[in-house]
Amino acid sequence: MFAFEGKLYLLTKEETYESQPEIFVLEIPEGGGGSRAKFLGRMKIKGRVTDVAYSSERKMLAVLTYHGVALFDFESPQDLLAEPKHYAFGSFGKC
Repeated sequence: MFAFEGKLYLLTKEETYESQPEIFVLEIPEGGGGSRAKFLGRMKIKGRVTDVAYSSERKMLAVLTYHGVALFDFESPQDLLAEPKHYAFGSFGKC
């Protein structure tokens, strides 16, 4: 999960290692109250997502999975639906 421009983005942790994570967005109401998650799309990576982190300048987003680390150029959450800029595979196990 990460926040961007007043919205929360949720990346699913799929049941299988070969599944593509899904991205959902939650609007954060100004006065509080509930919100429904909206489906944004599927990522073009595989594996169970364990962490997400911005670069210091918020121009790149790293997504850690059991398969490896995917680095995305990041200007908007739609960028996570494209192929990652870099994808390092490894046998990280449970991170």
